[in-house]
Amino acid sequence: MGLANPRSWFALVVALAGATAARADVFASQVGGKLILTALPGGGSIRIEGTKTLGEVLIVLDPATIKTFVGVRDVIVRGGDGDDEVAVSGLQIGGSLKAKLGDGNDAISIDTFGWVDDMPVVIGGGIDARMGGQSGDVFQAFGSGVLGITIHGNVTIKGAATIAFSGAGDHHGVEDGDCVIAGNLRIDRAAAKSAATTPIHVLLTDVSVGGATKITLGPTDDLVSFADSTFAGKLTISFGSGDDTCDFLMNDTNFDAPSVIDAGPGTDVIAGTFSIVFSIEPSFAAFELKA
Repeated sequence: MGLANPRSWFALVVALAGATAARADVFASQVGGKLILTALPGGGSIRIEGTKTLGEVLIVLDPATIKTFVGVRDVIVRGGDGDDEVAVSGLQIGGSLKAKLGDGNDAISIDTFGWVDDMPVVIGGGIDARMGGQSGDVFQAFGSGVLGITIHGNVTIKGAATIAFSGAGDHHGVEDGDCVIAGNLRIDRAAAKSAATTPIHVLLTDVSVGGATKITLGPTDDLVSFADSTFAGKLTISFGSGDDTCDFLMNDTNFDAPSVIDAGPGTDVIAGTFSIVFSIEPSFAAFELKA
């Protein structure tokens, strides 16, 4: 399972009442500055959109049915044990986006393609996404054109099998449409039912990270790819066992702080290092092959 094109429609059946929106599989309510979205067991689809007003959040039901919440600082998504889909478009809040999804093949997509209007994403706090570690768990964030994604705090992603941050520029450094993380970036496969057998793919392209980046993987054949990005803080990658690949794609990426990349046991490959700039000599450990 994965998210369809960002402009595609997730079918929702909702009954609205007062400050609370409810349907068979999702409930939405606001408590002060917190917007809480809960999917019941069996899975649910949630579409969340921002507007040109900071803290105004739309829950889109269909072209004619939109529930509006104002004064939102934080968005909290709680998933059940089914297949949950969370589509976030043009969200602009002063606080954080947090999602905790249970078992099932879940997907979180953050982009600038709105059902109502295309908008940049601006999150004043951080992102904390906890997924179940199933083979179909996906976290993806896409900028487009001149509309980018800016996260002023830390980003933590645990338990996703596929993680992609992809901006719209074509060089390292901050450009229009890029994904910008001012704080730390942490990606961790986390313990889960299928974690021991699910390969992890991490794609970081047109991303700028101001803090430290730490990626912790595990016993499968994992892939981490970089392109057109800048990492101002320390980079640490621990692949674990398995036949892993660290791929520096054809376009330029700059690493401005110490980089420690440990492939662990297995037949491991480092590829494309001619296209990157390390301001400090990196440490590559346990790579058997260089492509």
